[in-house]
Amino acid sequence: MSVKTVAPNNMGDRLDWSDSGKQYNVNVADLIARIEALENAPINEPINLMELSYLEPNEEQVPNLNNIKGLGWKPFYGNIWVNSSTNKTGDTQNQNGSGVTITYPAWVVGSPVQEPFKVNSGDTVKCATTVTDYPDEQNYDFTGYQLATYVEVVQMFFHQSKAYIRTNDHGMKADGSLVNVNAWGDWYRV
Repeated sequence: MSVKTVAPNNMGDRLDWSDSGKQYNVNVADLIARIEALENAPINEPINLMELSYLEPNEEQVPNLNNIKGLGWKPFYGNIWVNSSTNKTGDTQNQNGSGVTITYPAWVVGSPVQEPFKVNSGDTVKCATTVTDYPDEQNYDFTGYQLATYVEVVQMFFHQSKAYIRTNDHGMKADGSLVNVNAWGDWYRV
C-alpha cells in the first residue's frame, strides 16, 4: 500500500527535488563538510606562548590568547612576569619545566590581569591588552586550553589549583579564524 502526498513548494532549503527519482532528497552536504573538517582537525602539540615571542618595544610581538587559531583542542602555556620591584627590562629567568629563558617583562595579550589565587571564586577580571593593565607584581607560569567550535570558543587558564574560564560566543570559522575577535568576555574565576 502506498500513500500519495502533496508537498508545498517551500519545504525548506535542505530539500531538493529529484526529477529522475520523482522524490525529494535531503541536502546535507554542507553539514557533512563541517563534520569532516572537525574530524580532520589536527590535534596539536601544546603552544608555548613565550617561545612565540617576547615583549619588545614593538607590542605586536607579544603572544596573544585572543588569536589562537584552529578548531578543536589547543593546549597552551606561558608566563606572566610584570611589575617587579627588583627586576628591570631585559632580565631573564628560566621557565619552570620547559627550560625556556623568559625575558622581563613577560606578559600575554588576553590573559587575566590578576593571578588566580588573588581572586575569589565567582569574581571576574579583565583581559590584558597592554603590560600596564596588570595592577601589581606578578611572576608565575600558567597552562590552559582552548576548545573551539563553530558556535563558541572556550578558554581555561590554570595556575596551580586555581582556574579562570572565558568564552567567545561567536565561535570559529572553518578556516580556524574567529568569527568576531572582539567578542571575548572577561575571565570568570572558577
